[in-house]
Amino acid sequence: MLNNFASFNLTQDTTQVLVTTAIGGNYFDDWSNFSSGSWLAYAHRHGIGIVVVRDDLISPEKKEYKNGSWQKMLAPLYIAEAFPSLERFCLLDTDIIISPFASNIFDDAPVGKFSVVSQQSNAAFSLREVKRKIAYFRHNFYSSNYPLDGFIHASFADEFRAQGLAPQADFFCAGVIVLDRAHAATLAKWFFDSEAKTIPDVAWEQTYLNYWIQQEPVHWLPYEYQALWNYEMAWNHPYLYRHGRDISHHEDTRNAVKATLWNNHFLHFAGSWFESDAWKMSLSFHGEGPLDSPDEFESYRQQKIEPRNMGKVLPAAGE
Repeated sequence: MLNNFASFNLTQDTTQVLVTTAIGGNYFDDWSNFSSGSWLAYAHRHGIGIVVVRDDLISPEKKEYKNGSWQKMLAPLYIAEAFPSLERFCLLDTDIIISPFASNIFDDAPVGKFSVVSQQSNAAFSLREVKRKIAYFRHNFYSSNYPLDGFIHASFADEFRAQGLAPQADFFCAGVIVLDRAHAATLAKWFFDSEAKTIPDVAWEQTYLNYWIQQEPVHWLPYEYQALWNYEMAWNHPYLYRHGRDISHHEDTRNAVKATLWNNHFLHFAGSWFESDAWKMSLSFHGEGPLDSPDEFESYRQQKIEPRNMGKVLPAAGE
């Protein structure tokens, strides 16, 4: 099973780990090219390990087989067997960039509970309005075939009902889930108890995880631990829609993503429309200028400041 994993910053004493599944296709290469740098910096800063699942954890011949998105439910159990020191796991989707300012998520996720990020109760936007903007901009900038009245506007209760599940009190994006070693067997049981043939849409585990996890003790993390780029772009950076499928090739996209990372811990580029391609660019915070100097700002932020009254301050001539 160790051959299925790629591990980083992991020692025999590591207790906390970021886990992602990059099975098939270009998932591992894309994670390596567009996410790994920020993850490794975060891991070193907080003493956290990283494990990437690169190959199927279950044979495609088995009746319970489901795709890589579902197999993240198996990952903690199998990884815990391979690395006995691990006590806590943070399941992350590959298409997440971590801010250079990000706090240790495990410090904000209490032991004994699943920790997730609500899209409903602590979202940074009016969901109704931001979804209207996404639909409007996609229809007008990307494709006139994109419906203005599509399922994007469905309530979360409707999403549960569409999968034959009872609506729950809240709804989270399954791109960020924190759990304990003790939860690993429960996740795996949910996976194996759900045969693929009984699931209407095996590509999406999110609604099922929402149902199962909300039957357990759950802690709701702040939005900053999973800012959703589709929302951020439609709300704060709609000018980027004019770049269409070339969004990753423009400097203003790079600056918009960096600015978003100054205000959020984790930024998730979920989705299959062109907005999400903003993830697929070379991003570095080691250039020139204030926007690229998080270490310098962090040093300034930690300084004790005694405010001085210097009267009205104006730019110098020529500035």
